[in-house]
This record gives sequence, C-alpha cells and structure tokens, in this order.
Amino acid sequence: MPRFKLAKNRMNLLIDKLQNRFDPETLEQGWEHYHKGFVAKLTLQHGYILHAIVHGVEPYDVKIDLEQFERSECTCPSTGECAHMAAAIFMAYTAHGRPELLLIQLKHTLLTRTKAVRAAGRAKSEEHPMIPGPGDLPAQWHKVFDQRFYGFTLSHQHSVDTFYSAAVDSLLPFAQTWNEGIRSLYRLHIYLFILRKIDDFHQTHQTTYLSTYHVAGSRNAAMRALQEITQWTKQADPHPISRQHEGHWQDTIRLVREWSLRGKPGPVPWLDVYRTLWGQWFEQVEEPTKERHRLKHMLGPSGLPSRQEDILRLALAHFDISGGDDETAIHSLNRLHNRQIGDFLFVLQQLHQAEAPDRLLRWLRWLLPLMPRLKQDEFHTLCGYWVEAMKHQPSDEEWIRVMIAMLPRSYTYYTDYLMKHGRFRQWADLQLANSVDPANLYPDEIKAVEASDPELLLPIYHQSVERMIQEKTRLSYKTAVRLLRTLHLLYEKLDRLDRWQLYIELLSDKYSRLRAFQQELQKGQWLS
Repeated sequence: MPRFKLAKNRMNLLIDKLQNRFDPETLEQGWEHYHKGFVAKLTLQHGYILHAIVHGVEPYDVKIDLEQFERSECTCPSTGECAHMAAAIFMAYTAHGRPELLLIQLKHTLLTRTKAVRAAGRAKSEEHPMIPGPGDLPAQWHKVFDQRFYGFTLSHQHSVDTFYSAAVDSLLPFAQTWNEGIRSLYRLHIYLFILRKIDDFHQTHQTTYLSTYHVAGSRNAAMRALQEITQWTKQADPHPISRQHEGHWQDTIRLVREWSLRGKPGPVPWLDVYRTLWGQWFEQVEEPTKERHRLKHMLGPSGLPSRQEDILRLALAHFDISGGDDETAIHSLNRLHNRQIGDFLFVLQQLHQAEAPDRLLRWLRWLLPLMPRLKQDEFHTLCGYWVEAMKHQPSDEEWIRVMIAMLPRSYTYYTDYLMKHGRFRQWADLQLANSVDPANLYPDEIKAVEASDPELLLPIYHQSVERMIQEKTRLSYKTAVRLLRTLHLLYEKLDRLDRWQLYIELLSDKYSRLRAFQQELQKGQWLS
C-alpha cells in the first residue's frame, strides 16, 4: 500500500481513464503486474505526478499526470496507455479499496460497452454492406475492408491463415473490371489491410490462452504479406499511378506513414513495410526531401514514447542509407534509446543484395556490441553476414578476432572457418579450450587433421581420456579404453610407440587405485 492517499476526486478521475482509455487486455496485464508485486517506489511528486517503477523485461519508469492525463508516459516500448500505467493506478487504488474488485467492475463496464458497439456495427453492416469503388480513396477502401471483416475473431477453427485467404479471395474480385493501375494499387492495400488486422488480432489475443497458438501464425502471415508487397513493388509501375491517380497516390503515402511509424510492439514488421515501399516504389517518383521534412516534424515534439522516437529516427536513416550516406545515418542512430537487431536486418539484407561488402562491414562493426545478447537465430544471421563481408577483405584477422571474442557461441562458425582454411593447429587449440570430446567432432574434420598432422590430435584424445577416467564409472572407463585404442594408432602412425608405452605406464600408475579402470585396461590388453 502506498504511503499516501490520493484525493477521492483524483482517484475517480484515474478510474474514469482506466475504463475509457485502456482496453481489457491492457487492464488485465496491469492487474497481473500489480498482483505479482512488480510495482515499486510509488510516490506522488509535486502534488500531481504519480510516479512508479514497474518491473517488466526491465524496470520501467511510469509518470501519470493527474492534471493532464494525456501527458502521462512510460519508458516501455508501448505507445499510449500501457499495462505499467494501469499497474501503478491499481497500486494507488489500494488506499481506497480492493483493486481486484475494481478490475471486475472495469471489465464488466468495458464488456457491456463492447457488446453494444458490436451489435450496432453488425446491424449497420448487414443493412448497408459497402462496396469499394475505383473512385474511392484508399482510406475509404479500408473502411469497406473493416466493415466486411467486422467481428472476425481468431479461434482454432479461424486461424490467421484462414483470415489471410478470406481477405484476398473476397476483396480482390471487386477490382476485376478496374483499370490496371488502380487495380494494382488496390491489391497493395489488401495486403496492408491484412497487416493491420494481424496487429488487431495480436492486441486482442495476446493475453488469452490462444496467444502462443496465434503468435507464430501471425508472424508467418505478416512475413508472407510483406513478401507479397515486396514482389508487388517489383512488378507495379508507380509512374502512371502517380500521374493518373494523384489523390490515391498521396493517400497511400499518408496511410503507410501513419501505420508504419507508430512504434507499437507486435508481429508486423511495419518499419520494413515502410522501407520497402519507399526504397523500391515511392522513391521512383517522389523526391524524399518532403518525406524527410515530415519525419523531422514528427520528431519535433518532446515527450514522444521512446520506441516511436526510435522508429522515426530509423525511418529518417533509411533515406541516408539509400543515398549511400552511412556516416550520417550512423551518427543519427547513435541517439537511439534502444538499439534492436531486428531494426537492422533489413539494412544488412539490402546491402548484401546490392553487393556492397565494405558498407555491409561498416554496419556489422557498428552492430557488434549487440551480438553477445542476440537470440541464437539472430546471432547466426549476423555471423552469416560477417562471412560474406570478409570474403572481400584482404585479411581475415578482424573476422578471427570477432569469432574468438564471441566464443563459445561462435564455435560452429569459427571451427568451420579454420577447417576450410587449413588452420589445423588453431582448430586443435579451439577443441582443447572448449574440452570437445572427439566423439562430438565430425569424422571428416578428424581425418583432415590426421592427414595433415596427426600429432595435433594427441592432446585432444589425452584430454578426453583423462575426463572419462575422472567420471569414475564403469561406462566412462570403457569409453576411455576405446579412446586409448585410437591414441595407440596415432602413436603408431607417428612411429612413437616408445612414447606410447611410457604414456600407458604412467597412466596406469596414476590411477592404480581405481580397480575397475585397471580391469578395463587389462581387458583392452594395455597392461602386461
């Protein structure tokens, strides 16, 4: 319970904001944060700022303005009202009553309101079903799309893939008789609509038991739609559309900007949608100067959510990168609140496809501090780009330093590189440093090293024999003896059987008290 109690009129104001500005899923998440004790250091600052630290993926700083609620903010990636704000309000309510009862009251109010709105919308939709026309601007098309899929929800019977197919199959036929240019633009907006709805589904289902089931499907469907958009940009000619349908053209640019730059978390890679359409389509006609000016204007107001500010900076940097000015882009992006690798995979892919290895390497160097904390698939993706970039460099020393610094995560890439370049001594040192068992090495690698220098394998087998003996089980002793057979063959190939004999005698003497091991040595006929 907080050490202070808000005035009743201010608490009522916050309750009103909860039921008018927060959706049920956000309220539920906020309650979970409060209930699990994630709210810390709730204080009242200056008499009108409710301040709290709410722990999520990391501690988030929440400030709720009791006089101008619209100026409230949270340092989490979400935009607008978030679960951390709701959690702070639930904590403040503990001085007035039981937060769990408040949650029930709020959910009941929201549920009643939602049912009434849906019933009215459904009746209107059934009475006057709208049809898109070629003269309508894209914003009107989307109103039609929304009406025709009003109330569509996901379940095990209605998956994201079901919605995807239904949207394409039911909406495309309306444009069959339109002229080619406007019909092509209409097709783009169907895929943009699909992406918008995927975002809506994510917001609706992320706190339900279906969330895990739908997250993967939503991401796959979003990537599929992005691929369709990318392919569409390669086929559709923007020049006749921009000349003959200027209103549609400008409305499309406006809508793409509006949807892509909000910075809301979700399965849709909106930033990549923006960069794809600008880089491969809009820029064929539009001079980016006006768009850059708009982005700078959007960045102007202070108090933007940190994630939205980052998205705007990334969008601005796109134009510098597409113009080959990496230095300006990097200088600007050094001001990001949170550098996320997912925001840069698009850039790396574009530079790789453009066969610009020097520029690719520059961005990889800039992203290097992120690599230790990447997910495994992201780490492998960046390693792949490093391999491609280094193919065009006169020396591989930088690549070696990076791989060594990233061990053990970079083991697969580093060992493969050493084998391909015949650096067998470094390869052997790597196996020793990581205590790799010979059984876990590829037979082809062992054969290649043995053919080059069998002596390099000796310490690897010696280390493994010692490790097996130290386990002190009958099975590990048997394994050790099998390794000794391979060691004997290596010594024989090196014509050093005298050293082998000395080694086996010293090994037997060192572990003379291990009766079971001595028995296995005798079975293997290593003791006379």
